Amino acid sequence: MKSAYLSTLTPLRGVAAVLVLVFHSQTFIHPLVSSHVTLLMQKGWLWVDFFFVLSGFILFHVYGETFRQRVERYAYLQYLRARFARVYPLHFFTLFWVLAVGALILANPIAHPLWNRFFHFIFDVKTVPASLVMLQAMHLFPTAPLNTVSWSLSTEWWMYLLFPLLTPLLAVSSRKQRLIWLLAIAGLFGLVKYWLVPEFGMHLWQRQSASLNTINDFAFFRCMAGFALGMLTCRWFQEGSGKGWLSRDIVFWAVVSALLLSMHFDGNELITVALFPFLILAAAYNHSGVYRLLAARPAQRLGDWSFSIYMVHMPIFFTYRGLAPFLGMPVPEGFVSQHPNYGIGWLCCLLFLIVTLVAASLTFQYVEVPARSYFNGKKFISSKRYGQV
Repeated sequence: MKSAYLSTLTPLRGVAAVLVLVFHSQTFIHPLVSSHVTLLMQKGWLWVDFFFVLSGFILFHVYGETFRQRVERYAYLQYLRARFARVYPLHFFTLFWVLAVGALILANPIAHPLWNRFFHFIFDVKTVPASLVMLQAMHLFPTAPLNTVSWSLSTEWWMYLLFPLLTPLLAVSSRKQRLIWLLAIAGLFGLVKYWLVPEFGMHLWQRQSASLNTINDFAFFRCMAGFALGMLTCRWFQEGSGKGWLSRDIVFWAVVSALLLSMHFDGNELITVALFPFLILAAAYNHSGVYRLLAARPAQRLGDWSFSIYMVHMPIFFTYRGLAPFLGMPVPEGFVSQHPNYGIGWLCCLLFLIVTLVAASLTFQYVEVPARSYFNGKKFISSKRYGQV
């Protein structure tokens, strides 16, 4: 039996992808706002953890029944083929795009030493084999290489491989068992933040303090925690836990407000992540105002493009950075900016977003959809199913 398509979740992924783009615009292109005013931009990396939670939820929703009792070889191979078709074609496309642009950037002198060191590690061709087999987040490099955002894709890929094996464990019916799993997942989040990152977390040889924000040093465990939380959240959804109050419009907007306030005031990242399941449930349960907003065509289209938005926005930045010196255009200042002009920052961010949306619509139409059709067979073609998984 096919699972019902949850149309309200698709746009959430699109919004999260745009917010990650805004975070990278603040980081790499030009500052958008002072940290003395708000930390919303600086905390934008947390939306990647939202991706992890949402991925765990959706995969459990779509494939949970398939693997609830046992993992059969044929079903597992079919599932892996669908996962490969979902992530690898666009990963290959953006990987080689970045390699080509990287050669252009490294051929041109880079003025600032910090940019120089950053780009030489980003475009190191020795990182290609690891990137091809999705190992770039496994404590091998001083930063996430090539298409930098693919570090999160690599961690999700390994969770895809483990997902069928975890499903029977998390498909528990007892409330006591679910509470035990919830405590175990919370413990894993705590270990990542307070032990793994301080112990191993390095970014361009700079020691990281307690944080969930690891991208290249065993970030798989960060993904595992979020992914498992999403799977458990789906079990609550299947039982209708909290549906009576979570389905109200006011609760959805209250959760959104709580998330924004947590980031604005630099709240503990674990509290922010703990709000993600409530955001997903409030959207999934809703059938009133929020449902009509998220079911609108523009919101659905943004969700359809979400993977492409996420995967192409850094290659677009690298392309501009590589061409700018040759075309006499302004070179992005990003994290080396000493005298930011926030008006210019927002203008650059808007242009960055527009170009990315156009490119994402094209890669969705001409890379994602054809590749999935080819690997899965035409009988699987459905824009709704694409939005779901």
